[in-house]
Amino acid sequence: MITGISGVADGQGLAGSATILFYGIVIGFAALVASFFAGHYLAQKLIVKMNKVLLLVLAIAFGIFTYRFLTMEKQDSNNPVEPSPVTKTMDSDKE
Repeated sequence: MITGISGVADGQGLAGSATILFYGIVIGFAALVASFFAGHYLAQKLIVKMNKVLLLVLAIAFGIFTYRFLTMEKQDSNNPVEPSPVTKTMDSDKE
């Protein structure tokens, strides 16, 4: 799900994981710097209100991701993957 949102395509191997990790580190650092400025310049009551709003956004995002994960699990179990037929290669014909 996260790879689809971030634009990392299938088939990139370990490069896709590294891209997601890099995005997480950059966003985490930006959030840390923003929190220092917000904690220093904003009033405590405003910070508490912002935290309540962020908690609501986090709860909604968690609910959406959980719903998508559970529906994805059900779709995978309803459509089992059939193995592809085995074909002989030219080398096995010579034996």
